[in-house]
Amino acid sequence: MKALMNACSQRLVQWLLLFGLCVLVGYGQQQYSRLQQIETALSQQLPARVRETFSDLYSNDDPEPLIVSRINEDLARSGSQERVQACVIELIALNSPDNQAWWPFGQQLAISWQWDERQYRSLLSVGCQTQMPQLLGTGLLLSLGLMGLICLLPGPISAARQQWMSRLLQEGSSLVQGYAVTSEVDRLNPAQQQSLWTLVDSEVCTARQALVSFSPLLLSDLSEDQLDWLQVGLRQSNGNFETALQVARSENRLVFDIVGGGLTVHGVPLSLPRTPYFYYLWYASLRLQTEGAENGWTINPSVQRPDHQAAEQLIEWMEQADGHRKAINDLKQNGLRAKTLDQNRNKIKEELVSLLGETLAAPFLFETERDPKTGRSRYRLALPASKIEIRETSESVKR
Repeated sequence: MKALMNACSQRLVQWLLLFGLCVLVGYGQQQYSRLQQIETALSQQLPARVRETFSDLYSNDDPEPLIVSRINEDLARSGSQERVQACVIELIALNSPDNQAWWPFGQQLAISWQWDERQYRSLLSVGCQTQMPQLLGTGLLLSLGLMGLICLLPGPISAARQQWMSRLLQEGSSLVQGYAVTSEVDRLNPAQQQSLWTLVDSEVCTARQALVSFSPLLLSDLSEDQLDWLQVGLRQSNGNFETALQVARSENRLVFDIVGGGLTVHGVPLSLPRTPYFYYLWYASLRLQTEGAENGWTINPSVQRPDHQAAEQLIEWMEQADGHRKAINDLKQNGLRAKTLDQNRNKIKEELVSLLGETLAAPFLFETERDPKTGRSRYRLALPASKIEIRETSESVKR
């Protein structure tokens, strides 16, 4: 409500300024027009009237004052156009040597004319009444019209919009196309604009594709994290905007498809190397075992005692999905070793961070703490069990 009142106040001030300007310009135009009419009329009438009056007073030693007096009597009695225009005209000097400066609002008018070979410069006093009703009415209509035109004209272009238009022009768009495509840019918040710039700068899409496909309406409900996932979705889908939006709006879920060897992170299909994939799957299966106090935690095996029992599930999955024979044989012969677990956790982290970035990958990586009984480190997936799904067959297995 306050913003609306401020906008109305600004519009009112703008209109008052326009109205005052229109009245002032109208007054100047009115005075100038009258002076032009009077000058045109008297330039034709004055020389003839002076000659006529002079012929009656040619015997007078100083006829000029009498000529001025008679012409002023004629002007006072005249029913000419000048009187109709509510102007009072008086001849001050038949031939004035003064070089009067011309000013449209002034009270004096100089008319130059020639008689025989002599040049005359007559000086007249002009006083015209202001036609106030007409002036105010014209000013009102003109100011309202200008105000309406200002409201229809586009406002100034913001710095952000100028940057986008510059990029569009570089890509080959015309100025008109750039203006149309950037019409919604100012509705984007800084995080949304930065997200779009990142897409364009990383050459995931062109500026035109970014602005057309991701309008403020689509982006308005996306958080900063979702905007980051949007970029991941575009990269992984080769610029498919619909798929990228689905990724951005997906949950933080981790889905394994054992038979197909697939992995989906937050709706994004990712490809891990075969052996790290199965170790990642193994940690996920432990996280799903919510019964008991462990709740997904597993302690690294002792250096002297590898864990053969824990290796059985990994061997089964690897053989089922045609895993690397060397890795399978190592597990059968040596069991699950701390060194192997550390190597594969590091490999999983490297792969996810390279694909998603550290911030987005963090919820899908590992938590670690010191086990109070053994003093060794123990690990588990940071993602809650409710967000993990393992598909062992065509049917989904959820816990």
